[in-house]
Amino acid sequence: MEDYNDYDFEDDDNIREPIPSKFEQMLDDDYNDENVMPTEEDVEKVIQQSIKEFNFLQELKEKREIEKIIEHEKQQRLNKFVSMKQKLNKIITIDKSNSKIYAFVLSTIEMYETEGISYVTVSIEEYTNIFKLINSIRLPIHEIDDLKLLFKIE
Repeated sequence: MEDYNDYDFEDDDNIREPIPSKFEQMLDDDYNDENVMPTEEDVEKVIQQSIKEFNFLQELKEKREIEKIIEHEKQQRLNKFVSMKQKLNKIITIDKSNSKIYAFVLSTIEMYETEGISYVTVSIEEYTNIFKLINSIRLPIHEIDDLKLLFKIE
């Protein structure tokens, strides 16, 4: 490294001059002292706009939550009777004498799943025939209880 005392200052003449700075003004620059502090009217407008935006976002959030709940309920409806439908579809091909009852139960379940109905009203005789037949199949108790909610007695 060179010593500072040995530096040749005559070479400094070859250094270029800095680029001069420019002063530019924007085309729409209407700056004046009146615009520095917002008026109370401006503040109130901004607050009202902010409140509107917040309320809009809250409504969107609530709608999304409601849609999620509805979608969850639809999935629960669809999944409630999956195993029972599989078993009934197998049995309906074997037990021809009771195929009408099985078909009625299956169609009722399908209408429930598509939200066509929430329950079916049947006579006491039909109710006892349906559940006498359903109880003869090995189904979990909770599935039979769920099915009982679909059939109401007149």
